[in-house]
Amino acid sequence: MKTDAEAIFEVEQAFASCQRPQRFTDYWLCDECAEHNETLARHTPQTITLKELGNVGWDPICFATPEAFQYYLPALSRLAIAEIEGNYLMQFLFHVNDDRRYQCLSASQRRCLFRFLSHISEAYPEYTKAHFIEDDLAAALLKYKGSE
Repeated sequence: MKTDAEAIFEVEQAFASCQRPQRFTDYWLCDECAEHNETLARHTPQTITLKELGNVGWDPICFATPEAFQYYLPALSRLAIAEIEGNYLMQFLFHVNDDRRYQCLSASQRRCLFRFLSHISEAYPEYTKAHFIEDDLAAALLKYKGSE
């Protein structure tokens, strides 16, 4: 089994070519979109934390453009594991289960995400069961399995 660091590194490599987008949300649509755009623009995948992303009711990634989602996916993967007790994994699964997010990824990125989700399934079965996210993880694995 891979280590968490190896699993995260693989995601970082798969998304390394994703450029920092010019805009992160459709900021002109509403004040919330503008605020989320500013939050994402102030950070990088290396600097963003649960402080910015950890509130399920105020999550900038929900408003992120496809390019911003791809750009930040290594950070989301890192937080899903590194902050496992902070419950970010539930939000991560919400995002990767979204069909729009799936569609914006390349085949190789989808394969990488399947391997990352498989790592979570193997490394954290007790956690996913205790937090009632087994079904969300199973749905994500099923969605991305066809990419493998």
